[in-house]
Amino acid sequence: MSANLFGNSDLVWGLTTETGILIQSYSNAVSGQERLAKNHEGETVGVSEYDPMAEHTIEGLIAGTEGIANASFGAELTVANDGILTGGVSTGLIIVTGVTGSGSNEEYNSISVTARQWPLVTAAAT
Repeated sequence: MSANLFGNSDLVWGLTTETGILIQSYSNAVSGQERLAKNHEGETVGVSEYDPMAEHTIEGLIAGTEGIANASFGAELTVANDGILTGGVSTGLIIVTGVTGSGSNEEYNSISVTARQWPLVTAAAT
């Protein structure tokens, strides 16, 4: 059942459906490289921020065999929720860097996938 929303109409509720899982959470953290320029006394006089990279984490209940449920290390991944917060990284391949599956006798099987994205890595090498 959908939620009844009240108040600020700019708020966003929930997540976009992902293929192969019932998504439970998604996060996106953007970072990059940093170099400092220091003067003769060791004080910072300049900063370079470069080479941005987004790290995506997707967690959900396994509900199929395609998409997120079929993620494997080193493979390209399509993430429907990747536009929530771009943080400056909105293009580039999303490459799986880790997959964790879990299950128990009284829980649904679940998967957690981490992946990284660089804006200038736009195609697999041939």
